Amino acid sequence: MYFILAIPLSLISILLTRLKNKNIILVISYLFFFLSPILTYFGVIGVLTGFDSIGTNGIYFGISFYTVNISYHLLKSREKIKSKPYNFLLSTINPIYLFTGPFPNRIPDRFKIDNLKIFVKRFKIINSELILGIFFSLILAPSFKVFFPLKESFETLDIILFGIIFELYVYFNFAGFSMIAWSMMRLIGINVQRNFNQPFSAKSIVEYWQRWHMSLSNILKELFFKDLKSKIGLFGTVFIVFFASSLWHGVSVNFLIWGISHSFFWCTSYYFHKKNFKILNYFLLLFGVIIGRIIFSEINTEFLLIKVKSLFNIFNCKINYMNQMDFSNLDVIGKIDQFNIFISLFIIFLEIIIPKFSPSYKNYYHLRTPIVSTIILIYIVLFFHGLKFEPIYGVR
Repeated sequence: MYFILAIPLSLISILLTRLKNKNIILVISYLFFFLSPILTYFGVIGVLTGFDSIGTNGIYFGISFYTVNISYHLLKSREKIKSKPYNFLLSTINPIYLFTGPFPNRIPDRFKIDNLKIFVKRFKIINSELILGIFFSLILAPSFKVFFPLKESFETLDIILFGIIFELYVYFNFAGFSMIAWSMMRLIGINVQRNFNQPFSAKSIVEYWQRWHMSLSNILKELFFKDLKSKIGLFGTVFIVFFASSLWHGVSVNFLIWGISHSFFWCTSYYFHKKNFKILNYFLLLFGVIIGRIIFSEINTEFLLIKVKSLFNIFNCKINYMNQMDFSNLDVIGKIDQFNIFISLFIIFLEIIIPKFSPSYKNYYHLRTPIVSTIILIYIVLFFHGLKFEPIYGVR
């Protein structure tokens, strides 16, 4: 169904590259970026909280991804679009990345069905990433849902715990599906950058955002950061970038607050880095990620303000919902969920610790070795309990 919009918008973009007036193309490229924010403002498509998505009509599926992709390529690859319009069209409507990214950062030079030998060779290269993506998104991420009732609590420790749990859920879901998409695109010969690079090994908020949703960060950098930095300075540009990112996620009060708060965290972290305040930067990273995820998840403004107020009420720390949740009578699936959560926490621990002893480790190399991949594959086969294909960024 999404082809109803994706194809004509792509064809319009191809025609636009024929215009001689580059200013018109520039304006339209930014209009493409802001098309999904406009649609969220009028309630046509949902916001990307992971919870409060409006049921989106099938024709809008993937619109947030392919309109941003069009915007980026209109700005950066006009000549390539003109010379290879067919490749641009196929790249734009590629259904693989529309569930979760990563955004293709360049238009493929060719689309060709390769022989079996090349296909097998590619599979040998990407199979460990594909296995890890399945493990993250379909095995580990769903196990965190047992804690989702915490979202309804207004108690301080409940809110903080939910922020941590939801951050981990989003991470394993989003990173996992991104790995699957990256692998599938590499398998058919499309080279795209990875979407995640061990973000919890970051030493600051600044580095965290360099490792999280990297394909979107690259687009925001090209569309906003590069041109604005010399005109309004670093801090003003960072605010604009996070504001644009918040609009892309959804035009709502919670994302406005999310964008403002994260721009403040980023600028403060940058200042701490300049002053070599490492401990403060680590603290700000932990605080900013948790608070940011709480804001991210709550679209109800009244509830959000109550939660923010409760976060600073340190003299009334209770864990209501945790006390109400009975973990003593979990069935077999519940026990597997508990073990999956333990594995998830161990993976995060490794992600934080390993780079300190071996800086060359990146892109989850420690989880993609032949031995570890084999163990993960066996675990997937033994404990897979249903296809829960729920990409958190796949609502539109």
